Amino acid sequence: MNISNKLQKINCIFKETAGLYHKLNVELGLSDSISDILYTLYANGGKYPLMELREELSMPKQTINSALRGLERDGILFLELYRGRNKRAILTEKGWEYCKDTVAHIFEMEEVVFAEFSASELEAFVTLHKKYNATISKYLEEGEKH
Repeated sequence: MNISNKLQKINCIFKETAGLYHKLNVELGLSDSISDILYTLYANGGKYPLMELREELSMPKQTINSALRGLERDGILFLELYRGRNKRAILTEKGWEYCKDTVAHIFEMEEVVFAEFSASELEAFVTLHKKYNATISKYLEEGEKH
C-alpha cells in the first residue's frame, strides 16, 4: 500500500472537518476555543475539572485560561475548588441558556449525523481516530527521547 498517495486526501479531510466546525462556530458567534469549552461542559452535565479540560482539548493553557476568564466575567460559568487545589468549571443558569442557544446545536447536529452511521461504521470511526491519535502521540514521545 502506498501511504503517501493517501496523505493529501487524509489531510484535506481533517482540514475540511476543522473548517466546517469553524464555520459553524462563526455562525453561532463563538470562537473555536470557547465553543470547545462550552461543548465539553454541556456534554458533561455542566461541570468539568480544569485539568481534564486542558488535557482533553489539547489547547494551550493560556488560551483556555483566557477563554475561561472571559466566560466567567460574562456570567456563563464559575470556577470552584475541586479535589484539593484543583478547580472545575461549572455552568451558571445563564451559561446553560447560552449553551442551549449555541453549542447544543452542534451537539444535536452531530447526533443526527452519527445516526446515519451504522453501529459498525461508528465503532470503526472511533477506533481508527483513537488509533491515529495514539500512534502520533507515541511518535512524538519517541521523538522527544532522541
